[in-house]
Amino acid sequence: MKVLRVLLLMAGTWILCGGASAQFSISRVRPSSVEAKKWVDTIKRNTDYSNDFFSRAKWQAERRALRKERNTIEFGSTLQVSQTQFENWAAGGDNTFSGRATLNFRHQYKRDKFSVDYKFNARYGINIISGKTFKNEDQFTVNVLTGWNFHKNWSYAASANLQSQFSAGYKSRTDKTLKSSFMAPGILDISVGVTYNRSPFNIVISPVGGRATFVLDDRLLDLGLNGVEKGRYSKWQVGPSIRINFDKEFLKKVFRFRSEIYSFTNIKLPPTIRWESTLDIRATKFLTTTVYAYLYYDKYANTPKPDAMQYKYSFSVGLSYTFKNK
Repeated sequence: MKVLRVLLLMAGTWILCGGASAQFSISRVRPSSVEAKKWVDTIKRNTDYSNDFFSRAKWQAERRALRKERNTIEFGSTLQVSQTQFENWAAGGDNTFSGRATLNFRHQYKRDKFSVDYKFNARYGINIISGKTFKNEDQFTVNVLTGWNFHKNWSYAASANLQSQFSAGYKSRTDKTLKSSFMAPGILDISVGVTYNRSPFNIVISPVGGRATFVLDDRLLDLGLNGVEKGRYSKWQVGPSIRINFDKEFLKKVFRFRSEIYSFTNIKLPPTIRWESTLDIRATKFLTTTVYAYLYYDKYANTPKPDAMQYKYSFSVGLSYTFKNK
């Protein structure tokens, strides 16, 4: 039995440690009979690689900086009020109250050679004497100037300017004869030409321009005022014009002087001239002294002396607020 066990153990060891071999044969097949298959890679490979990291905050900051560079916004307003009150006063006197508000807004947009300049200016003032209210100042102006720069400080230009008043105006405090109202009259100036822009000057020269006078109130239209014929509501003129603007701050922005001269000439009529000037003296951040002067000549203006120059002047101290984005 021991001999048999030894033989069986030797046989098992030989089987486990022995080598094994096999032979396989491939039948010969002609290449024409093999079905060829073409494999197509359907995975789209992206060969564009970028290591830049996108920051939304940075992108928004760059856009804000670009908008600020292209856009200039300026806003200014003033309010002046004065009052005198008498009660059981031996020397007597009239109780008076006067108030004046002004508003100035300007938006400039520049991109490459193209530019647009919007302006809106308004003034309104009233006074009350012994309980009787009278409007002594009422005016608003809207101006749009577009330009295309072609050489250094010169640009091709097209502009439109509209001016009128907000409410009805009467002859005097006691005489309620209507003299003016909204868009009666209203003046529209349109021009095409060139602009010279070099701070503090802006000069618009228009060889071709138009001027329209509107009277949109039937009560005033029937009187044939401002040179507008009855039933027509407007009068149109054609001719050259020039507009000169000056705007400069002095002594660390304590003084600011703004002035505009406008002239329109028609071949058959005398020229129309408008000169408006404002001097602001800033005492504190919210306190300003303003000197304002206005000269105007229009042969067809609804005034007691149409051939004479119109003139108004004011000196006032009051609250002010100014905002400018740059």
